[in-house]
Amino acid sequence: MLQAPQFPQEAYYWLYSEHPALSYFDHPPMVAWLIRLGTTALGDSIPGVRLFTWICALVVTASGWGLLREFGTSARVQLAWILTALAVPIFAVGHFYTTPDAPLVACWSVALFALWKARKNGSLLWWTFAGAAAGGALLSKYTACFLGLGGILVLLFDPMMRKQLFKPGPWLGLVLALAVFSPVILWNYENGWVSFRFQTENRYAEHGFTLRWIGQLLIGQFFLLHPVIALMIPAGLLYALRSWRKDKDPRALWLMAFSVPMLLVMGSSAFFTHVKGNWMAPAYPLLVMFALMWGEARLLAKPSPRVEKFAQGSLMLVVAGMLFVPVIDVIPIPFGNNWSGWSEISLLAEACEEELDHQNAEEGDIFFFGLHYRESAPLWFHLMPTLMAEASSEYGEGESEEPVLAQNVLGRDALQFDFWTPPEELIGMDAVYVMPEPGKNEKWLPKVEAHFERIVLWRGVEVRRMGIVVRRVNIYTCYNYLGPDLQAQPQALIAR
Repeated sequence: MLQAPQFPQEAYYWLYSEHPALSYFDHPPMVAWLIRLGTTALGDSIPGVRLFTWICALVVTASGWGLLREFGTSARVQLAWILTALAVPIFAVGHFYTTPDAPLVACWSVALFALWKARKNGSLLWWTFAGAAAGGALLSKYTACFLGLGGILVLLFDPMMRKQLFKPGPWLGLVLALAVFSPVILWNYENGWVSFRFQTENRYAEHGFTLRWIGQLLIGQFFLLHPVIALMIPAGLLYALRSWRKDKDPRALWLMAFSVPMLLVMGSSAFFTHVKGNWMAPAYPLLVMFALMWGEARLLAKPSPRVEKFAQGSLMLVVAGMLFVPVIDVIPIPFGNNWSGWSEISLLAEACEEELDHQNAEEGDIFFFGLHYRESAPLWFHLMPTLMAEASSEYGEGESEEPVLAQNVLGRDALQFDFWTPPEELIGMDAVYVMPEPGKNEKWLPKVEAHFERIVLWRGVEVRRMGIVVRRVNIYTCYNYLGPDLQAQPQALIAR
């Protein structure tokens, strides 16, 4: 799985790790810190980027198994959890696809396990683990705030937890969680709270009421959770609700506290903005656990061999399918393919840069750019070995220029790219512009032309797999960058 092709989002988070910071514009820093540890151990490679993603997946599986043991479930349910942790599509993808969700779900799962242990004996040690894990979840993704909401609910409505409000444990955990999260607070304070605003008010400002996103969300959940598990989860929730109302089962309360608020908020948000399917990932482990517990209590009470074999077989198909993920880079996928060909494209972009170097009086007066982070980030990842080698020979070991930009070249917002190389520093330089899907993106050419003295098509590239074209890319040479804000440039410079 470590050799599955790199996806553009992973390259973007790798760029985070190449620019160490307390936090970042669109996410907290945990994913960057883990990638940095992985690439330090294994080099700037795909296995290095994914090392701690795989470890996080193991932590989720182990924490879920431990929690089910604490819940007093049967060995059959515990083994079923281990299978589903591999077979539920969003869990399976989480073993190799590096995103902030990997450490988020891992820290969330550890926090739940530690909280349940603290519930039983009030141990300050377990409250310490819970607080540290909750802080780690907040360092991973802002949706970890729902972990705090769930904690408040169980402290209020679980009698054993409520007794601990008068003890130091919960307060120690809270202080520790805030201390761990403090780098993100400090970074936001120093940067005008831009990340908090981007993840809240700015998202809702993009759209009004619409039914478009809710349909996509529901369909996406059906397949991300696997149809069999997705159909079991509502029954598992009803099973939990009845268990709480009838028997005051604390396990049921915990399921509802740590999943239902997130489901309700995300579901209602989907009427106004695009809610991605993975945003509810922290709620999935508990939901799946209760689906399995319901399945044992109801389905296996009157077992149907056909149903059981179908469920097991369909889950194992997902596991088998994951084994073939590495080959998607060599088989032809002509639509929706944003991962293939970046190594070839970067080599040609570098060749274009060398030609420009020969034309320029000063070598190195060139930068690269795309018009989306999904283009600029993988380009940077694949260019980095060459660029670092050139920089080391010219400037000395450990020094390099910032060579790749995104749509901030045109004065447009570019997420974390806005915090790296200021485009204003590159005025007067030439550039290499990489444009995937020319037929779709040629509408951007007049906008690009407005920011340069002239641009010229250097070469059209076709990326082929098994003789079939899977990507088309145009590479342009762009001369004399005029800056991101044309209104601020002297007229003489623009006219030139």
